[in-house]
Amino acid sequence: MDWIKKLALRNLTLTILLILFGLMLIIHPVAPAHLFGYIDLKTILSLTGLLMITKGFQLSNFFENLAQSWIKVIQSERQLAALLILLTSIISPILTNDVALFIMIPLTLSFQRFLKNDLDKIIIFQILAANTGSSLTPIGNPQNLYIWHRWDIPFLKYTAHMIPVFIVTTGLLLLMTFSFPPRRLMLRDTHPPSTSLPLLLISSILLMLFIVAMEKDWIRQGVLLIFLIYLFVKREANQSRLGYSAHNLPHVHRLQYPCRYSPFTKPPGKPAHEHLWKCDTDIRPAFSGYKQCTRHNSALRFHP
Repeated sequence: MDWIKKLALRNLTLTILLILFGLMLIIHPVAPAHLFGYIDLKTILSLTGLLMITKGFQLSNFFENLAQSWIKVIQSERQLAALLILLTSIISPILTNDVALFIMIPLTLSFQRFLKNDLDKIIIFQILAANTGSSLTPIGNPQNLYIWHRWDIPFLKYTAHMIPVFIVTTGLLLLMTFSFPPRRLMLRDTHPPSTSLPLLLISSILLMLFIVAMEKDWIRQGVLLIFLIYLFVKREANQSRLGYSAHNLPHVHRLQYPCRYSPFTKPPGKPAHEHLWKCDTDIRPAFSGYKQCTRHNSALRFHP
């Protein structure tokens, strides 16, 4: 029973939700067959696809490099807050409020990597900006989509009626940025890795295609396509790393057979002796998959 207690404490939010769910079933009993009707599979799949695409943007290091380039221009914490809030308000009517947050919050967290300033307050304002800004167009959020289709309102007419609301709410949020201190941005001594342009391009295309898939109700096919494409990209990345050669490393020569065995075990077909078989983590970072083998003096060292 100890492992159940540890699991519950480690996932406290999930534990509280499960307890509340049990109390709800006691107060308002529901037949087990009807429980699955409360699960919105479309929303779950939509969030799954968006999370995979957002992770692709994050791994491309695009946000880190964009944040570093902006830091050179932005002078104060107040200016940074105004810029991020305004951008969130502008893109949320086009990409929906959820997608806007999936893009803008990782960007804000990328700024946190280079700054000593606390940016948690900006994220709260970005959430407000995404919800108020998304009111501008019918595709800004699910509620707008329902109104748009239910009463068959023309797209441009709907947008024209919501422009005053958008201007007022965005203006109020920008005025509230004066609550941020005008102190200068304090930089950390860090440098971003280079941007992976192929991964950035793939993620951008997948984002546009998945938005269309959600509109056409092809969500399951879209999630499957995203998963397969990223799986292929990951496989190609691993294979390219496997082609790494140790010929240029000093005092190290490459063996003629691949390592398909775990660390601290001898290679197949080779006699056991006093040589130490270990992972060479100081040559290149470890990753999943097969590894190339090299021998240095009396120790076998293998690396990607």
